[in-house]
Amino acid sequence: MSKGFDELLTFPTLFIFRIIAKDRENILEDCKAALTHVFDSIQAVESIPSRTGRFTRIHIGVMAMDSNQLYKGYEVLKEIDGIRMVF
Repeated sequence: MSKGFDELLTFPTLFIFRIIAKDRENILEDCKAALTHVFDSIQAVESIPSRTGRFTRIHIGVMAMDSNQLYKGYEVLKEIDGIRMVF
């Protein structure tokens, strides 16, 4: 059985969302905008294109106050067109 965020993390904590998405214009801005609706601030952002240029790897760091906030972050990212995976 997998453990939940409450069992694995101590809050508040800096949490990094790792995102794989189709490389399209504004994908990074769309991810940041979605997460700013859930978190007070974005702490760090990194975007790395794939070798072929079809996908991009995005890392976005946020300060999470509790596990519910993290789950909500995953929910809003799933709604973005072009997102393939969120870790």
